[in-house]
Amino acid sequence: MINAVIIDDEKKSRITLCNHLKVYCPEIKILAEADSVKSGVEQITKHQPDIIFLDIQLPDGTGFNLIEQFKEITFRIIFTTAYSQYAIKAFKFSALDYLLKPIDIDELISAVQKIKTKDASPELNSKIKLLGQNLHNPSAPFKKIILSTLDSFHFVETEKIVRCQAQDTYTMFHLESGEKILVTRTLKEFDELLQGQNFLRVHKSHLVNVQAIKKYLKSQGDIQLNDGTLIPVSQRTSLIQLIEKLNSPSR
Repeated sequence: MINAVIIDDEKKSRITLCNHLKVYCPEIKILAEADSVKSGVEQITKHQPDIIFLDIQLPDGTGFNLIEQFKEITFRIIFTTAYSQYAIKAFKFSALDYLLKPIDIDELISAVQKIKTKDASPELNSKIKLLGQNLHNPSAPFKKIILSTLDSFHFVETEKIVRCQAQDTYTMFHLESGEKILVTRTLKEFDELLQGQNFLRVHKSHLVNVQAIKKYLKSQGDIQLNDGTLIPVSQRTSLIQLIEKLNSPSR
């Protein structure tokens, strides 16, 4: 059995989640419930659960405030949230598990199955800190993204990413330093995730940081990056869009 604590200030949400877990995830044993940061800390300390289901907004603080009460996180966390699409992107940038309210049963089962296969991540504190920063600055572009590889997590500043290149169902990240990181997600996912972050899909296989573009070669139909790399520009890509990006104030 996997011991769990549910922390959510809405009684209806706690009851619904408990019922879903009993029916669809019987391996989860609910040891206790809490409705605030204070009571959540008390129940975690008392029961030492394997996993907590944690709401972000609580009456006496946030889920982040609760986590800060523990010097070492020995439990796994699935956040539950009713946040906007912006927040969902923040979770993805931070590589953290979440369930969007109202909770979908298939997503709940998937989240539980996924979290069963891994221990509490040693990078969890850093991930949560990054998530908190991103959620508290909704008008600013995300400064960092966490890239998950087969054996590690990389905390990367988005402005240090030169380009992303599709490699079948993987994506190769090329950084300013020359480092390459192969990530176990598709380029399509990062194209959607990095929208609004000054990146442009210039080709089906290439996503480029416009700050790294040196010039557009009309005769070849390529763009040249600051490091000399030539990237083909697909005819499906709007050259007007590319020019607008190159001439944006951020340049």
